[in-house]
Amino acid sequence: MILHRKHHLNFAFILSCLFFTAAIFSTDIKADNKLDGLWGVEKVFGLTTPIRVTINIKDNKMLAYAFGETVAVKKKGKAIEFTFSGKLGSFRGAYNEQKEVIVGHWITEPSSILYSRYATPMRLNKTSTDSWLGEVKPIESHFSMYLSIQSDTDGKMNVFLRNPEGNQGVYTRLSTVEKRGDKVIFLNKNGDKLLAGFFNDDTLSIFFPEMGTYDFTRRERSNAPGFYPRNNTKAYQYRQPVELGDGWTIASPKDVGMSQEQLEVLVQSILDSPTNSLGSPYLQSLVIARRGKLILEEHFYGYHSDKPHDLRSASKSVTGIMVGQAIDEVKDLSLESPVYPIFSELTKTNDLNKKDLKLKHLISMSSGFACDDNDDESPGREDRMQEEQDWWKYTLDLSMPHKPGSVAAYCSAGMNLAAGIISKKTDEWLPEFFRSRLAEPLQIDHYHMNLDTLGHGYGGGGIHMRPRDFLKFAQTILDNGKWNDRQIVSATWVKQLQTPHASVNQTNDYSYSWWQGQLPYQGDKVKYFSASGNGGQLLIVVPKLELVIAINGGNYGDYGTWRHFRDKLVPEKVFTAILD
Repeated sequence: MILHRKHHLNFAFILSCLFFTAAIFSTDIKADNKLDGLWGVEKVFGLTTPIRVTINIKDNKMLAYAFGETVAVKKKGKAIEFTFSGKLGSFRGAYNEQKEVIVGHWITEPSSILYSRYATPMRLNKTSTDSWLGEVKPIESHFSMYLSIQSDTDGKMNVFLRNPEGNQGVYTRLSTVEKRGDKVIFLNKNGDKLLAGFFNDDTLSIFFPEMGTYDFTRRERSNAPGFYPRNNTKAYQYRQPVELGDGWTIASPKDVGMSQEQLEVLVQSILDSPTNSLGSPYLQSLVIARRGKLILEEHFYGYHSDKPHDLRSASKSVTGIMVGQAIDEVKDLSLESPVYPIFSELTKTNDLNKKDLKLKHLISMSSGFACDDNDDESPGREDRMQEEQDWWKYTLDLSMPHKPGSVAAYCSAGMNLAAGIISKKTDEWLPEFFRSRLAEPLQIDHYHMNLDTLGHGYGGGGIHMRPRDFLKFAQTILDNGKWNDRQIVSATWVKQLQTPHASVNQTNDYSYSWWQGQLPYQGDKVKYFSASGNGGQLLIVVPKLELVIAINGGNYGDYGTWRHFRDKLVPEKVFTAILD
């Protein structure tokens, strides 16, 4: 599963520039252990504090106030919209007359780090006659890097770059560093010069085209939250998750037939994971519930319970749930619904294969489009689509070399088109559909949904969500569509999500937006269903064991590492904690 280009820096361009820059330095440079140690830098872009917005009605005009600026509110029926100048942000929502509240989403504009707009839920409560007040915490534009430089016995300095938010080091693949005077160059294993910078007074300054200069300073465990699992080395002792009033029932491991001691071994193994190479495991959050009760919530590498994590392609499984909800609501929508008539205003077709394309093909990765995210030459791959203005139309205009349903290939564009069908058939903006049908019933009040270039909610991946909220989707699937006895999605649809409909990587490994397979357990195997995203974003449902697990990781672009979170850590560490 590829990295979303729209969400991350273009390091290919950066490296080409840096190669030229670094080439001016002599290759006759000796190692200098003054650079030994850990170096770090953190930057925050855009808004970092909650935004308070006031809406007033004055002289029969509705006005919104924030940032010291007053702007006019556009009101059409119940719909409400307003936009602040520059790239400060905007709001899109509606007035609920019965509750006298304004509910919708704050929209954060792109930054130099986040290439998409994001919609964050916002509620403005009535404070007096003709006055409303609300507060929203926008998505963080945070970017950090850590450089580990260590001399070996021959004096050669080995180096690697870690970036918690996007794992950019996996693309630079630094191997060593050399220094002459105050000039520093970084090389890959072939000796190619990749990065260039300067060293002065314990500051290592590196210039990145399109980003500017980053000043790295020396770091220890206590001030390198994105590099070490925790800022202390104390042995882990189990702690019960905190009661937050978010719908989870909290319990101890013993209450649900699990071993506290084995869970301590599990968490300690994460804390003991070495951070000595780019390929080291980088598990950032782990949340476990059994028999409907939350028993473990732990975060690492600077993450915490209130910090939403990028779910990447695991969000596709959320889209799949919403498809089922839309089918339940809209009379003329079904799995057999033809796709092209729904988008007739965007394109028309006489292609017989395209006329056979149905909703079920989009959500089972068997559309037949020339679309394969794992093929760099595929015209429909995700990062290629995201270079266009209209993602729906671009997808619809792709060639279709295969008859729908005959061949499966991993295609984010197809899943996003399915999200477009939700919006068009329900006549609702996808973030609003998500808020009203999923987030509120699941007691999720904080998330960030990414938008495409035209402002549509993106259904192919990238929602940011808090880990224990993420786990609620797994619990809902385990409980046949219910959350705390409330039916969120029909049991019939949940059964469809647990039934194989395609073979993407292995035989019968994909249903409608959810993966499935088997894991070893006590000399046998148990079936699991999972949502899965680049870097180690995993929801794992094991019905036989009444177990659900949410994992978030930072090994982006490194499937060889993060696949072990599911294939090894779960059976070898989590399953062994089950007592009955």
